[in-house]
Amino acid sequence: MNKISKILLILVIIVILYTISQRFNTNPKVWYKPLAKNKPSKTIFPFGIVINDSAPDKTTIENGMLFFGKDTILKHEMTHWDQARKNGFLLFKIKNIYYNNKYGYFNNPFEKEAYIAADQWKYIPDSLKNDYNFDADNYNL
Repeated sequence: MNKISKILLILVIIVILYTISQRFNTNPKVWYKPLAKNKPSKTIFPFGIVINDSAPDKTTIENGMLFFGKDTILKHEMTHWDQARKNGFLLFKIKNIYYNNKYGYFNNPFEKEAYIAADQWKYIPDSLKNDYNFDADNYNL
């Protein structure tokens, strides 16, 4: 085994051990950083949660557009963190892809649980809840 292979193997082992240790972490690191305008947040298990620093502090409506506040976004993402912790990262990702394809974005049990936990579900129009082709990456509520 050459030197580069050994280094890569050590890095993979470190990431695996770190990922396993995070299954017990109920208080992930949260960063407030710039993200794309239509991306309010992202859970990056096992490293933490990134919230768009341009998100408003409280949920607001501007020019007829709804913007969830940082506290609401954090509740939503903490739900995803817990889902990844309980399922394990890989199984969570597989299930999430499967659920999105089978049920659509808003009927994905992981998303629905997160929206309900953060008290966001009431803001989602019924027409979107039943849209199986909804593209969350290219839509603003």
